[in-house]
Amino acid sequence: MMFSRPLRLVLVFSLFLLTACTPRSQEPTPNPRPQPNEAAKLLLAGQNNEAQNSPLALSTEAAKDAINASTFYDGITVYLYMNAYSMSNKLLYPDDTFLVDSFKYGPKGTPTNSEGLSLLNGITKDIYFWVSGNVPGDLYDDAVWNRVSNNFEALAQAASELNQTGDYQFKGIFFDDESSRVNSFFPFDCEVYGDYQTGETCETRQLEMRERGKQIMTAMLSVWPDLTWVQLHTPAVSVPGYDDTPLGSDPSRTIGGDFDFEYEDYELAGPFFAGMAEATLETQTGIIISGGNIYKFRDKNDFQDHETFVDAMGEQTLPWLGETLQGEAWKNTVQVGFGVYNKDFPPLPSFPYTDLSVPAEKLNKARCVADELVFLYIEPEDTESDNWYTAMPDEWQTLVEDSATCDRE
Repeated sequence: MMFSRPLRLVLVFSLFLLTACTPRSQEPTPNPRPQPNEAAKLLLAGQNNEAQNSPLALSTEAAKDAINASTFYDGITVYLYMNAYSMSNKLLYPDDTFLVDSFKYGPKGTPTNSEGLSLLNGITKDIYFWVSGNVPGDLYDDAVWNRVSNNFEALAQAASELNQTGDYQFKGIFFDDESSRVNSFFPFDCEVYGDYQTGETCETRQLEMRERGKQIMTAMLSVWPDLTWVQLHTPAVSVPGYDDTPLGSDPSRTIGGDFDFEYEDYELAGPFFAGMAEATLETQTGIIISGGNIYKFRDKNDFQDHETFVDAMGEQTLPWLGETLQGEAWKNTVQVGFGVYNKDFPPLPSFPYTDLSVPAEKLNKARCVADELVFLYIEPEDTESDNWYTAMPDEWQTLVEDSATCDRE
């Protein structure tokens, strides 16, 4: 059948309109790696404090203006303290259940008493929600973990919906896999789940924890496909022998000694991370970052050695690493990042640096090795400024600005 030229033009234009107006599936936002001479992005990870980095504290025009005017960092973490209730510590807590409006407006869920994420419109920096690890209950109890998964999904859905409807820059979740001890054990210690039953081993629990991580990430990605997950430490802490690795900058010291990260405290952290990585690979959505918060790293050798170790984990025989992530798939899925602390550590307790050339070197080398993101973990109570998001001390601001110049060749 032949159409006249005017009719053909009408049909072509109609087809164009139909294609343009057809809803498209939401795809993850591209997140390009740094180029030569370009440092990785910098995230300020403030210590959890309701008066400094809760939604209510950050909602004033003065706070937003100061954050937006600061060009030397790219993002912040937000402590989910809402309506006199810490939600950052409760997503994995026994018996706590949250809905989408719990995060948008606070646990009471109504805009009239809002202290939730809806207050953070207009902040132009990337925003990550600080969530702490905990032990929600029996590792094998589906009802327990379904509730936890629903909590994370509600947070993800709230962030995604606000991103689509307002001036929000919600980027992802910053997950503290250390948090506080539970019954003398860290939340990702095999022993925290009690005595082993007949035939059960730590390896058995690692496999189950991998499935729990995958369950949670799959739920979140179903409602927020461009979510970025940053895990405070690194899945390497769950690799036997990693904690005994000598430092490149000081071979007399090892990563796990001197009150740092020892394997027996973190056997389940890597499997939890691996399950999440598996979900991002299978769904081809989301971004997952190994946080790399190892306090002792100093020079370029330390950071490069760690990046090489994490990249090569897919080549190791790890019982908790699924087949789909083995080989190059692991390296192509997991980004390697780092964390730098604003205090000297060890010894314990940690103290402010007496020589700022040390953190200057750490931060610069971290940003010049990382794939995508480095965070500066801040405990500001020993400095003149209470809130580094809005008023970073001058000497630290200079240090941070200088860290953005590097040669990646």
